[in-house]
Amino acid sequence: MIKKIYLAGPDVFLSNAIEIGQKKKDLCKKYGFEGRFPLDNEIDPCCSTPYETGLKISQINEELIRECNLVIANITPFRGPSADIGTIFEIGLAKGSGLQIFAYTNTKILFTERTVRFLGIKSNKDVTGLKDNNGMKIEQFGMTDNLMIDGGIVNNKGMIFSGDVPENEMYTSLVVFEECLKYLQYHLI
Repeated sequence: MIKKIYLAGPDVFLSNAIEIGQKKKDLCKKYGFEGRFPLDNEIDPCCSTPYETGLKISQINEELIRECNLVIANITPFRGPSADIGTIFEIGLAKGSGLQIFAYTNTKILFTERTVRFLGIKSNKDVTGLKDNNGMKIEQFGMTDNLMIDGGIVNNKGMIFSGDVPENEMYTSLVVFEECLKYLQYHLI
């Protein structure tokens, strides 16, 4: 039986989202999987408000996740130092549904450094560690993202793949995604 992979990530916001989704699904097929992209289901918004359309998209994507065997999440930082919040919800739903989760990011810069850069903090380290401009501690665990994201994936027998891609390919490069698929081909099938 071919394993179905839900392809979570901010890719849905790209201007060429359908094309990127198709490339990801083609790569999944190349490695013996069936990729399921959030935009695979079309929704006719003609008879509903944007709010109702949003709720329908959420419902359909939750159903799509539950139909899959595992998740590969693109946790490349999106609109801030952390992964896309919708993707994080999908990771949590997948974990709660008992699915195995793998993730990838197109940067090797760890969460702490990304957070410090994003906040523009020069140096305010004292005996209790780094703090933001509100005096709140900044995570310093040497992780890819927030400890609950890394922990939720790794403690569930998943893995996080990371690589550095050119800045202009941060959301379109599929090199690290393909590394994840290569790994899964030899360890899951």
